[in-house]
Amino acid sequence: MSVVSADESLPAGEVNSIDILPAINIIYEVKKDMNARVSYSRTIARPTFRELAPFYSFDFIGDFVLVGNPQLDRAIIDNFDTRWEFFPRPGDMFAVSGFYKRFGNPIETVIEPLAQNTELSFRNVPEARVLGIELEARKKLDFVPLLKNFHLGS
Repeated sequence: MSVVSADESLPAGEVNSIDILPAINIIYEVKKDMNARVSYSRTIARPTFRELAPFYSFDFIGDFVLVGNPQLDRAIIDNFDTRWEFFPRPGDMFAVSGFYKRFGNPIETVIEPLAQNTELSFRNVPEARVLGIELEARKKLDFVPLLKNFHLGS
C-alpha cells in the first residue's frame, strides 16, 4: 500500500486547511416564560489517526482486520436547529427541539469484499443527512424538603 496525501505537495497525514466555521443563534422571547430559538452553525469532523493510518491492525473484540485510508478528507457539517422553551417557574423547563444536519464528505466504515479475512476500512461518501426531534424536561424537586437542592432532568 503506498502512502499518498490528497495534496501531493504535503506529506501523507498532514492536515493543511483553513476552515471558516460560522455560527448564528437567534432567541425570540415569545412571552416572559417562553422562548423560540433558531440557529445555524458549520462544524467539521476530521478523520482519527486510526482511520488515516495506512497499516493493518487486528481488532480482537470484533475479530476483523482494520485498515486506515490516508486519502480521507474531513467532513463538513451544516447544522440547522429550532427550539421552543417553556419555563413554568424558576428551575423548571420544558423544551421541544428539531434539528437537521447536512454532511459533506462524511466518513463511513466499509467492508472490503475481496479481502481474505473480514477487513474494514474507511472512505468518504458524497453526503449524508440527519433529521430529528428532541424533547427535554427539567423539574426542581423543592416540593420535597429533603430534595430542595436537586433537579430531575430528562
